[in-house]
Amino acid sequence: MKPFAAIALVALALCAPALAKFSISLAASDRTPAVGQRVVLAVGSGQALDHDLRLIAVAPGQPVFRVVATITGDTRYPVPDVARRGFEVDLIRISPRRWRGVARFGRPGRWRLVVPNWAPGGVVIPNGAAQLTLAVH
Repeated sequence: MKPFAAIALVALALCAPALAKFSISLAASDRTPAVGQRVVLAVGSGQALDHDLRLIAVAPGQPVFRVVATITGDTRYPVPDVARRGFEVDLIRISPRRWRGVARFGRPGRWRLVVPNWAPGGVVIPNGAAQLTLAVH
């Protein structure tokens, strides 16, 4: 009986972090903007947070994990010339559960917007807390 109780305690300890998860939403004013067009971005959380969320734009054809980890500083092997591979969108908190930002995309293609998990630091394993794709033309 003792081994079963030990296993049950370990399982409960591992499930507690999963219960702390919450939903993240990500929306854009235009999902098919033109190059250079202003796009308003909205990020929402399922509950009020005591920290800010981050939003990373990953350029077409670039590795999401490596670009996000480089921009957030969560890697020992940063991507060279990261400014050509993606950028962080400045977000402004507009309520305890909502943020807003504006971005312009400098080249056409399939841009991916990622809210990194593990905020406020941030790394994306595998796809972040939320992800949205924009088809820039």
